[in-house]
This record gives sequence, structure tokens and C-alpha cells, in this order.
Amino acid sequence: MTPPAVVMRAVRKSYAGRPALNALTMEVHAGEIFGFAGPNGAGKTTAMRVIMGLAGVDAGTVQVCGARPGSRQALAAAGALIETPALYPAASGLDHLRAVGRWAGVGAGRAEEVLDLVGLGGAGSKKTNAYSLGMKQRLGVATALLKNPRLLLLDEPANGLDPQGMKDMRTMLIDLRAAGHTVLLSSHLLGEVEQVADRIGIVVAGRMVVTETPGDLRARAVPSVIVDARPADRVPRVLAGAGIVPAAAIAPCDAGFTVVLREVGDGAEEEDAIVRRIVEILVTAGLSVYRVEPVRANLADVFLDLTQRAGGSS
Repeated sequence: MTPPAVVMRAVRKSYAGRPALNALTMEVHAGEIFGFAGPNGAGKTTAMRVIMGLAGVDAGTVQVCGARPGSRQALAAAGALIETPALYPAASGLDHLRAVGRWAGVGAGRAEEVLDLVGLGGAGSKKTNAYSLGMKQRLGVATALLKNPRLLLLDEPANGLDPQGMKDMRTMLIDLRAAGHTVLLSSHLLGEVEQVADRIGIVVAGRMVVTETPGDLRARAVPSVIVDARPADRVPRVLAGAGIVPAAAIAPCDAGFTVVLREVGDGAEEEDAIVRRIVEILVTAGLSVYRVEPVRANLADVFLDLTQRAGGSS
């Protein structure tokens, strides 16, 4: 059985007495795309710096492809784009890659390969200081790929990319996984992460809150319905009075009222039954019902709910 690409156990890291990682525990499986999500300041970049040996830890253990972070073995196995790409400003994109490649012991031909891989094959002769933000991000990813690493760490790789660039990035990540690479992907764009990640770990205040597949995370979404009935001022009183949902679960919205169904379970049959029951109660009470429409929260809603309950902020 292939060992995990990254193992972090109860890792603690503080800066000037302020915790950045608070007993962070996570495991990235070999050959998967692991989405690393969390609010700003949650510790995602710090965790990546620790994995690459750019920052030490105060407590806990870390292994990268079976080796100590920062060791020759770990560095040979991993490539990273962390925060802003560091580029030679006066060099062309191709010369930048060749220069880094020489330090990494990579043949000159590899530079052209990774430029094509990230969609910059036609811009290799252009100076990097003339690159757009999106092009710089692509070149940063190309730099991380120079060694053809088993493990690839990407910190917000879609930053500055247009919709087509994001689509190309998704395709590239999926192709890398198919070729046997492991990808640790940090991003605040949950829609992008959701489309490529095998699992998503949500970190808040330096600790892992949950690690699940995108499907399992979506299943955590709290179902609700939009209710539009007249007279509107009677809707909360009628529904709360019937005991179908607590008053706190009914809130006004542009389309009428949002009724959160947290108390009635999350099965499809239960949702359908509660919708029928809401209509029945409103009609029996003499209200005119114009709309009762189920609403399923998306992954972003689940993310906000989890981070808020864990004490995070976006």
C-alpha cells in the first residue's frame, strides 16, 4: 500500500506568541487532489510552508513522502507554489525556468515542456515583468512542476486567472492526478476546489474541522424552503403555532420567508413531506399560498456554516 504523501499530527506553530497552527492533523493520500479550504488567516499557507520545510514547528510531527520536511528526499519529491510566485523580473519566462531548472538539476528541455503544460508555450520569450497576474500564476505552477514532483503544493493557483484560465487549470490538475501526482490545493474558490478535489479539508484557526469528500460535505447542507403566502404577516405565526418548525427557523427574505428545516432531518422523503405539510397548514389557516420551493444549500453555504460554528470568519 502506497504511504500517504503528507502526514501532519497535532502540529503547533506560533508567531510572536500567536498560534498559526493549533494541533493541526491531516493526511493527504498519494495520488489524490486534496482541497485545503478555510477562512483567511486559518493557517493554510503556514501549513504549506511547514510541509516544504520553510517553517519549523513548535510541536507535533510532519512527514512528506516518508521523509522529514526540508530534507533532500522531501524536496526532491515535492514542488510548490506558495503565495506570490518568485520570478526573475528581467528574464523571459523560458529563461526563468531554465535558471531554476539548473539549480534543481533539471534538463533544459523540461522548461519547454512545463511551459506548454500550463498554457504559456507562446509566451516563453516574453519578459516576466510584462506578464499579467494570471500569466505569473501559470509560470509559478510551471516552476513547481519542473522536477516532475510526486507531490505538488499549490496555494491559490487560480488567482488572477480568467474563466478560461480556471478551466485550463482544472484540466491540468485532473491530468496531473491521472499521471500519478498528488496535489495539495489551497483555495478560497470553493466552486473550483469542488470540481477537482477527491477530498476537502476545512481548517479554522489552525485546526482541521472536517475532512470529507465534496459529496459528503454537500450532504451536510441544511435544507430549507422558500414560502410565499398572503397575508405575509401571518406566515411565521401560523407555522410556528402549528409546531412544524420553531419561530427561530423562519426568517424574511426577498421572496417571502426562508424556513430552515434543520429540525426535520435531511432525507428527501422527509423534505417532501414537510413541504406538503407546510402547504396544508397554510391553506387550512386560510392563507393564499403562491410558492413553497425547496432550496438546497451549496458547498459555500456548508463552508460558512462549519467555519462560523467552529469560530472562524471569512
